[in-house]
Amino acid sequence: MGETVKHRSRVAADPSQPNLRQVHLMHAELFDELRNKGFNVGPGDLGENIVTQGLDLLSLPRGALLRFGAEATVEITGAPQSVQANRRLHAWTSQGRPRPG
Repeated sequence: MGETVKHRSRVAADPSQPNLRQVHLMHAELFDELRNKGFNVGPGDLGENIVTQGLDLLSLPRGALLRFGAEATVEITGAPQSVQANRRLHAWTSQGRPRPG
């Protein structure tokens, strides 16, 4: 938590950046897709905090608000590094390559 970034790579790049990435969301369908390709992955294995199902997270625009229960609201501020990494992992595995590791 805090107003500025805390992750080592972001602090190294610019420690005064605003801390916009607090929660990492992942769609459960990604796990299904990876399991169908022979990878043993599940919730928590890719660094996500919240797993959704039936919601196209990658199409949500910046500023979209997601409510979780009565008290938690998450604002989409952009595609976090984990989404970018998952896109790379998807591209890598769809070519038949083993999961890097």
